[in-house]
Amino acid sequence: MPKKGKVYLLSREEKEEVQAFIEDQLRKGYIRPSKSPQTSPVYFVAKKDRTRRIVQDYCHINQWIIKNSYSLPLIVDILDGVGKRKVFTKLDLRWGYNNIRIKKGDKWKVAFTIHIGAYKLTVMYFGLTNSLATFQMTCFGIL
Repeated sequence: MPKKGKVYLLSREEKEEVQAFIEDQLRKGYIRPSKSPQTSPVYFVAKKDRTRRIVQDYCHINQWIIKNSYSLPLIVDILDGVGKRKVFTKLDLRWGYNNIRIKKGDKWKVAFTIHIGAYKLTVMYFGLTNSLATFQMTCFGIL
């Protein structure tokens, strides 16, 4: 069942970082303000270079999402298909992930909450169940 996520306590520096993150994501159109009954909290994790990364805690929502059980295509099949092509494109995997839109009726499920309000995603973020499988299927043209 959906539930409202708690808000983790953040230091002043973390609040400023969250504010900058929200402004950047709003400017890019990756998030929008939300009144969703389902929200997930936000917290920070340390990266190797001692900076911090903002992470949405989707543990609760991942428990009730139905897992994608489709397998990836065989490499042999992909190579056979590539051999017949005349035009190729370069795919930027690092930036392509946030270009996959969340289905219209599912945006309420991926809302997150912070000290200044709740926001819903318009594009796929890391950490959601099936997000990697969806990305891989989209890249291979299966969807």
